[in-house]
Amino acid sequence: MILIESLAWSRPPFQLSIDSWRLEKSQHALITGKSGSGKTTLLKLMCGLESLDKGSISMNGDDPQGSLAAWRRDKIHLVLSDPSLFPDLTLAANLDLHSHMLGEPQDADRKEGLLQQLGLTPLMDRLPENCSSGERQRLTLARAFLHPRPFLLLDEPTSHLSMDHGKEVVNLMKSWAKDDHSTLVMVSHRQEENFDHHLTL
Repeated sequence: MILIESLAWSRPPFQLSIDSWRLEKSQHALITGKSGSGKTTLLKLMCGLESLDKGSISMNGDDPQGSLAAWRRDKIHLVLSDPSLFPDLTLAANLDLHSHMLGEPQDADRKEGLLQQLGLTPLMDRLPENCSSGERQRLTLARAFLHPRPFLLLDEPTSHLSMDHGKEVVNLMKSWAKDDHSTLVMVSHRQEENFDHHLTL
């Protein structure tokens, strides 16, 4: 569960305030708003990567503002809008390195299923520079969903995909999160449908 109370954050000229917001465990929420409204900042506050000025955020009873990096590693996958991949490693090697850095073995069946559904299976021997921005973005999603976490915080995860393909990927992510009992929060400029909650900043 995510519980926000009396949140205030200000870095002029930008500011963000939320009186109260609650998202139950395993639900999914869409966050929309104009550029500069604080959508990405809110995700970073939920991770403890930005500091609150006032108020509180609770993530399943934990305070991300006072948590260490190990808590973020074990509890949260944060996917930013611009894919972050090692340019000298193939897509397969990027995926394997992520698992190695987490210190967790890969579930071969889960990995195969994710790559197939995201249309990445034939691309795994390519370097990132030989892939489209949409293909690189889909790999970051496979990386996030390969090792389930209680919270998935996604910043414009389909911004490099077409409208139709983006909707397909969003439906996949919601299905995977439901199967994993994960709470999913997604930032988007698009008006997506069928989310449990919609927060407009």
